[in-house]
Amino acid sequence: MNNRDIRSYVKKVERLLKMLHISRVFQFALFVGLTLATVLLLISRLFVLPYYEFYAYVAGVAIVISLIVLSSKGLPNVQQAVQELDRFTPHNQLLTVWKLTEQNTLTKELSRETAKIIPYSYRLFRKERKVWLRPKWLIGAVVSATCMVLLLVFPSNLQNQANDVEKELELVEDIKKEINEIKKQAETKVVKKELDALQATIKDKENPEAILKEIVKKQKELDLKKRQLAKGKNPDAKEISEDIEKAAGQLAEKAGNTQTALSNMGKPVAFPLQQTIAKREQSTSSKDNDSSEGKSSDAEGKSSESNSSGQASENGESETTETAGESESSQSQNQGQGQGQGQGQGQAQGQGQGSGAGKGQGSRDLLTVPSRIGGRSDISVDSGKVGEGQAAGEQYGAVPATKGTVQPYADVVGDYSTSYFSSADRLQLPADLQTIVEQYFTDIESDK
Repeated sequence: MNNRDIRSYVKKVERLLKMLHISRVFQFALFVGLTLATVLLLISRLFVLPYYEFYAYVAGVAIVISLIVLSSKGLPNVQQAVQELDRFTPHNQLLTVWKLTEQNTLTKELSRETAKIIPYSYRLFRKERKVWLRPKWLIGAVVSATCMVLLLVFPSNLQNQANDVEKELELVEDIKKEINEIKKQAETKVVKKELDALQATIKDKENPEAILKEIVKKQKELDLKKRQLAKGKNPDAKEISEDIEKAAGQLAEKAGNTQTALSNMGKPVAFPLQQTIAKREQSTSSKDNDSSEGKSSDAEGKSSESNSSGQASENGESETTETAGESESSQSQNQGQGQGQGQGQGQAQGQGQGSGAGKGQGSRDLLTVPSRIGGRSDISVDSGKVGEGQAAGEQYGAVPATKGTVQPYADVVGDYSTSYFSSADRLQLPADLQTIVEQYFTDIESDK
């Protein structure tokens, strides 16, 4: 068929039929997509499913697109368009002309006559009522959309929990990204190695508070390394110390932000951990203030150095005398309290023997952990007499005492280490003693 007018009208009919087909398929796909999304939202009310809204939206959109793509195989073609238009052409002239392959006087005349009447055939085709809307699919889609909106506006308790889990997971991802950025900014291998170890520790953790504990622990380890560098003779000690201070400060800032985020989510962290973070922030701010004040008063300090040194010596001697007197008074007072309480309750609690703390020659593989008092065991009764003095507390009768259970040292040492690092600031140990204890726990953690 070479007549351009006839081909033009056939193409118009083909486009119209394709639009009609896509419209019907889209209405059906929309109903199926909204129904699937509503079902997923209903299922999410039965258990905690993080990102349930995202899954519902993705499933709905995916099913709509899939059904439309699959329906492309059934799109009307040119032959179907010719058949539809031929219904409005007398004597099936359009089908006859469309199938003609020979070119002679008769076929040309038939094509010319068909071209004259084809515009009227097309008008009749357009006037015929077309079913663009599918009421049952549209009503179903509206009902599904209404149910979906109600499910989203009025979430269940489990869905609220899922939203909280989503926020926690997002917070965890943000923390991990920030630590990675801190590692990229590190300039020394020592700090990079420490941050690599921190990343390996929190890699599989999804609890923000657990990650926060690891960050605080790493801050203390970095502070310990800084003090060790100060005592050693490493030529790069100054550079490493500055890099450690920078990384520790960034970790402290991230820890504070994480604590604030958890508090805003209604999940405050444990009180000892709050104290540790707060003390670290105060220490960092005080160092910054001291640094700025030191720079501004440097010239002033140099001019009055000689006068201040004499006054400082006199004040130092008087303070030393007063401190010694206070120490002797405190010591005598403590001895008096110790004797009074010891005589009152020492014999009532029983007698025991033990050795001082030290490494010793025994094995460190096993540790005796005391069992809960009140279980089944032999009962020992102390029949000693109560001595003189004011007792802090007394208990008469049988006192149950049970033997401890022996457990591998490596299984319980981590709990003691974590407990110490989370409450070290609250203990307020002397600086030298705190350094020794932190070194001890760091060593046993590395031996595990």
